[in-house]
Amino acid sequence: MKSILKLGGLVAFLTGSLTAWYEHQVVLLSFLKYGSYQEVLPGFYLHDSIDDAQQENFLQIKQAAEHRVLKHFDTLMSDAVIFVSNDPWLLDIGFNPAGMSRSSPFTQYIFIGPKGQNVDVMAHELMHAEMAVRVGYLADRHRLPIWFKEGFALQVDKRSPFVEQLNVTQQEIDAVRQLYTISQFQNAPSVKLRNYQLSQLAVAQLNLDNLDEKLLAIKQGKSFESVFVRNSY
Repeated sequence: MKSILKLGGLVAFLTGSLTAWYEHQVVLLSFLKYGSYQEVLPGFYLHDSIDDAQQENFLQIKQAAEHRVLKHFDTLMSDAVIFVSNDPWLLDIGFNPAGMSRSSPFTQYIFIGPKGQNVDVMAHELMHAEMAVRVGYLADRHRLPIWFKEGFALQVDKRSPFVEQLNVTQQEIDAVRQLYTISQFQNAPSVKLRNYQLSQLAVAQLNLDNLDEKLLAIKQGKSFESVFVRNSY
């Protein structure tokens, strides 16, 4: 497995002068299926360290996560390739130990790490994948603000920091709407958590009716602000 992943790492390195670390991770994810993983459903890979009993549990987690996402969409459009992994090497090179989603122009990838093997994280990452496939690669990468992308995914994420009652002001919620990039959003750990919490509240204030139509409008070229913000508050 390591030799295959090192080959993926080499490809990532060679593209490093042209792309960000995000794209490096996409390259590595595209190679994972050739390593120590078993495809238990089409596009759903479990690490070889996961036994048969755990395999059944992960199938149930996936089904429950998809059910949460379907509360916001009529159907699932994303055919995201999902990897559930316990490989410490991936964490050593910067993969999120809970989970993360990454997109290429052709494929969405979801990585679920050892700290994210639950319905909440799976649903969170599936929401990212659904968003990406509906608005298209370029809009997802460059035209959607980070607060919207994360706040939207948190609508199905019931982990304790995201369901507790917060004492916040509208001014704080409005402030998080000014954060458009990951570098702005993911600051010091305490600030990062607060930004996630505020982004969830910010998205909850939006008019999410006819969501499929609104995301399609963004894919067709309309701005995020014209589709969501001007019609919400």
